[in-house]
Amino acid sequence: MKKNIFKINLFLKLLIFIFLFFLSVLSFPLLINFETKKSFYEEIISQALHDNVKIEGKIDYSFSQGPKIHFENLIFENSNQQLNGNINSLAALINPLDFFTNKIKFHRIYIEKGSLSVTQNYINSFIVQNHLLKKLNFKNIDIKIYNNFSEIQFDNSSGNLQFSKNQLNFIKSQGDFGTLKYDFLFQNEKIRFEMPEIKFNIIYNINKINKTPVIQVQYANEILFPQFKNISAKSEINYKPNLKKINFNNIIVTSSIFSGNGSIELLYEQDLFTRSKFSFYRTNFNNLELKKLSNFFQKNLFLISNNINASIEIELSNIILYKNYFDNIKLYISFENGDIILHNIDFASDKNFLSIKGRIIKDNNDRLMFFESKFKTEDLKKLCVQICKSKIQKNKIEVDFVGSFNIGKSKFNLDQIKGLNSFAKADLSTINTSLNKLIDGNFEKALFLDNYLSLF
Repeated sequence: MKKNIFKINLFLKLLIFIFLFFLSVLSFPLLINFETKKSFYEEIISQALHDNVKIEGKIDYSFSQGPKIHFENLIFENSNQQLNGNINSLAALINPLDFFTNKIKFHRIYIEKGSLSVTQNYINSFIVQNHLLKKLNFKNIDIKIYNNFSEIQFDNSSGNLQFSKNQLNFIKSQGDFGTLKYDFLFQNEKIRFEMPEIKFNIIYNINKINKTPVIQVQYANEILFPQFKNISAKSEINYKPNLKKINFNNIIVTSSIFSGNGSIELLYEQDLFTRSKFSFYRTNFNNLELKKLSNFFQKNLFLISNNINASIEIELSNIILYKNYFDNIKLYISFENGDIILHNIDFASDKNFLSIKGRIIKDNNDRLMFFESKFKTEDLKKLCVQICKSKIQKNKIEVDFVGSFNIGKSKFNLDQIKGLNSFAKADLSTINTSLNKLIDGNFEKALFLDNYLSLF
C-alpha cells in the first residue's frame, strides 16, 4: 500500500515538475527586454522575407494560441526598390527553447494591415530562394505588383502562402481588385483567378510534362468590341525570357458572335508591343447595334490605341452582313503612340471590293482620319436599285477617293475623286457639301454603304 502511495506521489511530483518546466520555458520570454534586441530581430525578419526590415513599434511575446513574438509597425526599406511599404502587425510562431540557444528562425509568419509595393522580380526571387518560411498568412494587406511595363493593385487582401520542401505549393487570397471582389488560388500546379461579380475567370495550367502551359479565360461581359461577350478562350503559352517575348499559340476563341482561332505575341524588350493575328468565321454583323459600334469607333478605339502599341491582323470569312454586299473582311491595323495606322481594311465578295488605307491622328480635340479608298464593283446596277439618283449605264466601275474624315464631327473632306467621268470635272466643294448633308454629323450614317451609293 505504501509502495503504491509512494509511486503516486512520485508520479504527481514528476507531473508537476514537467508542468512547471514547460510553464517556465513558455514564460521565460516574458522576462526578456525585446526593445534592446530590435536590430537582432530586424535581421531575422529580413532573412525570412529577403528584404531590409526596420521595426518602428513595440515587440512583445505571448503564448496564447501558440508561442508568438509580435512586432508592430514594420517598414520595408529595400535598397534596390524591389519591396517597399509598411506592415502594421507581424507575428511569428517560435519555439521557446530557441530563446536559450539564441538561434531563432521564423518558419510561420502572420502579417496584418499594411501596404506593400513589390516588383515581379522580387516575387520570382523570393519563391526560388526561400528556404526558411513554411507558411505566410496575411490579412487586410494592400499590395501593388509591378514590372517595367505595367502594374496591378490588390486591396484588402487576405490569405496564405504555403511552402513544402522549399517549394511554393499553395496560395489562397481574397480581396478587392478595383471595385470588384477577387479570388485567387494556386494548388496542384494550377492557378485560378476569378471575379465572380462579372463572371470572369482565368485558369492557368502549369504543364511540367511537356513544359507547355495552357491558359483558359472565360468572361461574360462585353469587352473591347460590341457583342464581344460570353467569351471562352484557350491558348498554349510559350515564354522566351532570353528573347523577351511571350507567345500565345493555338488560341481558340468562342463568343456571342465571334468564333475562330489565332495567336498573340507580346514583346517587351523596351516598350511593350503586342502582335496578334486572328481568323474568325461566319460572323453575324447584323447583330451589332449601330449605336454601340459608333461609340466604339468614336471613343473606345482611341482608349485602346492610347494605352498599347500593337499590330492587329484579322480575317473574317463568310460574314453575314446587311444586304450581303461583302462576304469577307481582311483588316491590318497598328497602334503607334496613340495614332492608328490603317495598313489595309478590305471588304470583298465575288463582285464587290472596298479598300481603305490611311492614318488616324489626334489634332487638338479632333480625331482625323486621312485616307485613300478604292471601291470596285461588277454589279453596280444591282447595288443601285432604289438607291442611286441617276440611271446606271455601266455595271462595272472602279473609283478612288482621297481625303479626310473628322471622326468626332462625322464630317468628310474629299480632296480627289478618280474613276468616274461624271465626277471628273465636278466641283469637289459641291460633292463635299452633298456628302456631309447626307451624313448630317451622324457617325452611324457614315457606316452605311447605301448612303454613298445614293450620290451616284
